[in-house]
Amino acid sequence: MNWILALVPDEALALFIVLIGLALITGIINARRAFGLIGGIILLLVLTPFLGALVDALPGWLFLGLVFVLGMSLLRAVSNFVIGRGATNEMVGILAADLIRFGFRTILFLLALPFRMLVWLVRGIH
Repeated sequence: MNWILALVPDEALALFIVLIGLALITGIINARRAFGLIGGIILLLVLTPFLGALVDALPGWLFLGLVFVLGMSLLRAVSNFVIGRGATNEMVGILAADLIRFGFRTILFLLALPFRMLVWLVRGIH
């Protein structure tokens, strides 16, 4: 929820505070959750100028890495909402295993590449 609030314009955050208060009055959320959300909104409003200056000072390659990580976090949050937490954890585990498997295959391919090139050269000579 806090990642979604980071995407909302600052002018609309007052509406979210009102909606949180309404949800608290109707009993949809408890007081602990409401104060946590309101605290997150206030923290977001206070830290926004500092985070903006920090992002402006980052080099381009690090900024792209940060955008990638934030995109993956947003994708995980959306999948939590759509398919549930357990299925999302399973999905992330499978994707992490595939990534590690791809990394090992790439390393082994690069280690074997000089020998393959040598075999290609020997076959080309005869």
